[in-house]
Amino acid sequence: CVHYVLFCFLCLFVLLLSCVCVCVCVCVCVCVKCFNCEFCGNEKSVKLILFYFAATKQGADQYILNTQNMVWTAARDYCRTHYTDLTSLRNDAEYQIVQQVANGNEVYVGLFRDPWEWSDQTDSSFRYWNPDKTVWTDGTQNCVAMLKVNSGKWGDRACTETHPFVCDCSE
Repeated sequence: CVHYVLFCFLCLFVLLLSCVCVCVCVCVCVCVKCFNCEFCGNEKSVKLILFYFAATKQGADQYILNTQNMVWTAARDYCRTHYTDLTSLRNDAEYQIVQQVANGNEVYVGLFRDPWEWSDQTDSSFRYWNPDKTVWTDGTQNCVAMLKVNSGKWGDRACTETHPFVCDCSE
């Protein structure tokens, strides 16, 4: 069974380097006792190798638009239950994809004030605030939505407002 285990590690290494998908390679050598045969080392033994390939979602497939209006905390909980979390935007490329997925809707994203941080607790300094909006002023608008206007720039919103939202399903 050792050569099968080595094959599985090679499989994992090659697929991780390819950046196309993540391979979780599970190797199991199952030896079946046949009549008077002994376990393993016999031609009547059955060797079984199981591979589990989990392709990570990328690009627009990584984001799920939910058009049901929810308050921010309900949207976050929904995303955490059914996907990974509300989406966090780390750069302009991710922002552009989410803007397309949002399809013109004003949608919640995972940014909230406590101070401003992402709901999945990732660290990103990327911000895309609407320059016409004043943020951080009265402390009542603690959640963030991509706006319908101004090319989807961000605006702070009361977390009790209901909006569609975008979930991330990258994990």
